[in-house]
Amino acid sequence: MNILFISFDYPPLLGGIANLSYQVAKNISAEEATFIIVAPAVKGYKEFDKKSKLTTLRIINVKIIRELVLFFKMLYLVFKFKIDVIYNLTWYPSAAVSYFINILTHVPYVIHVYAMDYFEGRRGIFNKLKYNWLRTFVKKLTFDRAGKIITLSNFMKDRLIVRGEDALKIEVIPPGVESALFVPQIDAKAVISKHNLENKKVLLTVSRLDDYKGHDIVIKVLPRLITKFPDIVYLIVGEGPNEGFLRKLVDSLNLNGHVIFVGWVLGERLLSLYYNACDVFIMLSREIYSEAKVEGYGIVFLEASACGKAIIAGRSGGIEDAVVDKITGLLVNPLDLDEIESVITKILSDRHYAELLGGNGVDRIRKDKLDWSDTGKKIRDVLVAVQERK
Repeated sequence: MNILFISFDYPPLLGGIANLSYQVAKNISAEEATFIIVAPAVKGYKEFDKKSKLTTLRIINVKIIRELVLFFKMLYLVFKFKIDVIYNLTWYPSAAVSYFINILTHVPYVIHVYAMDYFEGRRGIFNKLKYNWLRTFVKKLTFDRAGKIITLSNFMKDRLIVRGEDALKIEVIPPGVESALFVPQIDAKAVISKHNLENKKVLLTVSRLDDYKGHDIVIKVLPRLITKFPDIVYLIVGEGPNEGFLRKLVDSLNLNGHVIFVGWVLGERLLSLYYNACDVFIMLSREIYSEAKVEGYGIVFLEASACGKAIIAGRSGGIEDAVVDKITGLLVNPLDLDEIESVITKILSDRHYAELLGGNGVDRIRKDKLDWSDTGKKIRDVLVAVQERK
């Protein structure tokens, strides 16, 4: 099968969608006669592409220009390599362009939907311009003509159906984890020593620092927890637009000795050490629909489970698919400080219970086949089915 794979959120960009794009590409490409990736030319792409060894074509990422370049590049590749199916990792711009390519060539296409890429906020002049009748019209045409729509969670499937998408076209395929690298009980002394975590209770969040991710709520509950656990430390791995606000919040609550901003941790092996260094993985994502902010799934929850860690998560978006409540972790109201304080206290006070949740997480990764190789196989099956129907 000859596949054209297009993602405008692809490494060396960071974040969940970029990670998913690369992992899926890596796990599908080896089995195909032709597998060509088209991605934006962003800073550092040459070094990344050289290491990845995947056939990757980079194009300019300037709006309006990129759409035209993408159209002609895709048309050329479809004819030159006799492409059987186009797999779009975001609906815009690639799936929208695929719609027009399909009209001309009848090559079918598949769209992968996460959450924020599909919903469109209406706050601010720029977003209002984006959410105009033309864009909405193009989106409807694009999704109506798609061979299949893949999404991460049942939450997103329900939202797509409510928005008018064809339920029969939607396939729920959860993301995965590189289970050979994210493993429990590995020696995390390097991380523990670096951040002076010996004999301390450690909370960890790994995510982009955005306002809906819930770092602020964890910080606000820390003063209550310090009275019970004076040695508690909150590790924040990631960077993003909300970092300045979070640092000011830490200063205002006099928590500088209890909150550590790590920045991005590059590489799965090193990141797995951070998971193994913590006592609890916590991410209290909440929904902010006015800004199109919602968690479609949360790959980091799978990474934490694979490392055998108890999880505390906000009950919102697609997180209920990622964290099995009272089995692999505890789901909470992401804005209820009293409830959050209570569940953190429960897990930090009961090591056996924390180990039970973490062990259940490890078992679930294996039993539910949540490795990236399994995810790749499921997606490939969808692409084969779409290609065979053309």
